[in-house]
Amino acid sequence: MQQQSVMCAGSVATNSQKGLHQQLKPERVQEELQSMPGWTFNLERQAINRLQELPDMRVALAFATFALKLAKAEGQPLSVLIADSRVGLTLTGAPVNGTRGGLTLAALALAKRLG
Repeated sequence: MQQQSVMCAGSVATNSQKGLHQQLKPERVQEELQSMPGWTFNLERQAINRLQELPDMRVALAFATFALKLAKAEGQPLSVLIADSRVGLTLTGAPVNGTRGGLTLAALALAKRLG
């Protein structure tokens, strides 16, 4: 089993972007996940997870690479676990002001883009 994580430094948010990068309460995350089939919330880790089953390992590797590049471009930490044709994704949200961070609308938007 292979695992790769990417932690990307965030950029300074403008006033219009600040709402995207504010940590969400667990209740709000659960509410958002109702429209995101396949994603689950891990309250203890303050993370959302998804296991994606793909046709074969080649497709799984291509999807994992795409997901990591997209997360890096958006400044969101993403952990990827690959096992045969399955890809596990974990989003925790980008750190804010040196803190661990938390799930934000920006992290959830990335999850929606990843399926």
